[in-house]
Amino acid sequence: MSKLKVLDCTLRDGGFVNDWNFGHEQIINISKRLIASNIEILELGMLNDSREFDINRSITPHSKYFNDIFSQHIKNPEVMTVGMVILGECDISNVGECSESILDGIRVVFKKDYVDEGIEYAKRVIEKGYQLFVQPASITDYSYEELVSMLKKVSELNPYAVYIVDTYGLVDKDKLIDYYRVFAEILPEEINIGYHAHNNFNIAYSNCIELIEINNDKRNLILDSSVYGMGKNAGNTNTELLCTYLNENYDSKYNMDVIIEIIYYEIKKIKEKYSWGYELKHYISAFNKCHPKYVDFLNEKNTLTIEGMNTILSRIDQDIKTTFVKEHITELYSAYFDGDVNDDSVVLDLKENFKNKELVVICPGRSSYDEKDKISKYVSEDDKIVVCLNHFSKHYSPDYVLFSNNKRLSQMYYQLVDVKEDIKIITSSNISTDVYDTDFIISFNKFKCQNEKIITNSAIMFLNLCVEMGIEDITFAGLDGYTENSNANYETDFVEYKQEYSSEELNKMIQCELDKFTDKININYLTKTVYR
Repeated sequence: MSKLKVLDCTLRDGGFVNDWNFGHEQIINISKRLIASNIEILELGMLNDSREFDINRSITPHSKYFNDIFSQHIKNPEVMTVGMVILGECDISNVGECSESILDGIRVVFKKDYVDEGIEYAKRVIEKGYQLFVQPASITDYSYEELVSMLKKVSELNPYAVYIVDTYGLVDKDKLIDYYRVFAEILPEEINIGYHAHNNFNIAYSNCIELIEINNDKRNLILDSSVYGMGKNAGNTNTELLCTYLNENYDSKYNMDVIIEIIYYEIKKIKEKYSWGYELKHYISAFNKCHPKYVDFLNEKNTLTIEGMNTILSRIDQDIKTTFVKEHITELYSAYFDGDVNDDSVVLDLKENFKNKELVVICPGRSSYDEKDKISKYVSEDDKIVVCLNHFSKHYSPDYVLFSNNKRLSQMYYQLVDVKEDIKIITSSNISTDVYDTDFIISFNKFKCQNEKIITNSAIMFLNLCVEMGIEDITFAGLDGYTENSNANYETDFVEYKQEYSSEELNKMIQCELDKFTDKININYLTKTVYR
């Protein structure tokens, strides 16, 4: 018997993508084809006692429901069937006896801080007659001493398999070899060594090959994969790639036709609706060795360059890098903007430059494109100072551009380079100017919007600056307001960003801030707007 086994986790790990809602017919089609492919181990899904039973989903509150989903469709003595439990998500009472279940094995997932609790749960799994798979989540969180201690403890259970689980896709080739050698040294030979890779660095497949080569048929080895790489966030090793490699190099007999049929008939249409696999945000989380939700949080702010994001992520406390703590990342984000400058001379210079001029401020709303002829005619008249906020429009020739948003400056700066002699750049002090040649830096803390949710709003910031300079009138163009159709927010060639709040919420917050200027400055609107 080959010492290499493939465990396909499409119906379980892939379920994170579509909330396990494959549809009953599709679940049966996928499982039947995987069995026909001759893979050795098939993961049927997830156990979670907070979920209601739904025959269309491969997640159930009790092990007995796998019998209802699959009935006798997948009974095959050549294929082991397993389900997964994340410690704390399914009480052991919801795991029935193996003799009454379609499942042959249970995969028990626990984090480093809950090793002892995981072992106690695992003991009960064995008592119920299942083959035990031990899945220590986020193996990179363990020190060498902690790893050895954990492996010695789980060895006493004599489990079917113990896994190298690279939860956040951080393990490169050399680290993988190091982990393998520790596992091989501590675990008795009869225990299978498993490997579950995530594809943050796009090396899940190559790491599997590396592990196969270093193992060199010495130990029983189980490699996790999913069809088309379908899985949470960056996804997993592709079943079709791994099986092709094993067929060509290890005389395996996996039926590639039926695996490809799964992609063609089932997974491809899911891919059209949902996203998974290697992409920039997953790379950034792995690069910074942190939980991907930290990256999502900063991405949704829409204010940071990659440099700024990496700077904040590097400051996350080591103890919670792989455990998302929203309060912590919120504090770090706020602290990042605390840098300040003394801008008294800058404000005086700008005041002198704007003296006796009509101030026209162009925002990147859709109307700045749709009504460009109207705006161009207006700004061409004498004694106008034109300022663009957080964008540079090719349709106008502004005198100044103000950036309060790192990401926007990074995006637009090189479009400004060729015409920079004619345009002055103003940045707020929260922006890193190490790589940008700017003309004026104003205090972020002095002029920022006081509503933390829209703290970098450039229109409010510029209005605060104008009040400081004693300006009495200002005309906005392109300050349209937000709509549910994000394409209406910016010029057609302007990069769009995910909004953290609804359009209605954003408009209400901005209107509230605009109302504060009623007695301070006269605000006019040249183009359509939702604001009063």
